[in-house]
Amino acid sequence: FLPVKNMVAVTKRITAENLSHRLDPIHSRDEIGELADTLNDMIARLERSFNQINQFSGNVSHELKTPLAELKCNAEVALRKGRTQEEYQQVLKNVTEDAAQLQKIIEDLLFLARMDSQSTPLVFSPVALHEVFLEVFEDIHRLAQQKKLAITFQEIQPVTIQGDIGLLKRFLLNLIVNAIHYTPSGGKITFSLQKAADSVVLTITDTGIGIPTEALPYIFDRFYRVDPSRSHETGGSGLGLAIVQKIVEVHQ
Repeated sequence: FLPVKNMVAVTKRITAENLSHRLDPIHSRDEIGELADTLNDMIARLERSFNQINQFSGNVSHELKTPLAELKCNAEVALRKGRTQEEYQQVLKNVTEDAAQLQKIIEDLLFLARMDSQSTPLVFSPVALHEVFLEVFEDIHRLAQQKKLAITFQEIQPVTIQGDIGLLKRFLLNLIVNAIHYTPSGGKITFSLQKAADSVVLTITDTGIGIPTEALPYIFDRFYRVDPSRSHETGGSGLGLAIVQKIVEVHQ
């Protein structure tokens, strides 16, 4: 009974604020040893989850603080003295841009929260993915034209999958816009869509600034940015690729 008493004593010391405790390993293959290993695995998962929640909360606060501070600053500057109509128009333009950035962050957060809780009903039906891809690209190709980007469609095979067309459009939009934003003017983007054995392979290749090797493990983390300054220039919130990953996961 001593191993059980030790397990009880340790678990009583575990709280949401302190999940670092672990049960001493019991080197036996009986039920007690298996229970200790199972509890340690559960505590480790809880610790990871709480750390992610704490980090996410801090990131949300930080991301909302910046556009809110800019909103307040623009309003205060405008109120300090009388200004010309052109100056007031510029202030209102800045305020509108900050408000739009706030709105985008909040909408993306709500989307991810609904996906995490599985509270959004998904409507799966046959979707011609190649047609959806071309439709999404047609909607935003002007962005590529403005930057004088050369667009090449290497191979777009007819592919039909079971999916939610709204989510698939958002997935494609995020990836294509990402490629356009981070490819310098005069660069090139190549797309291909191919059938595989039990899956679909969408490839986007560009001559953009790329992603450092050390950053690759983190690019799907929420609010992660390789370079915060360049994301600010493009209006990125650090949630686009996290949304892409979530949509791909629900479509398996």
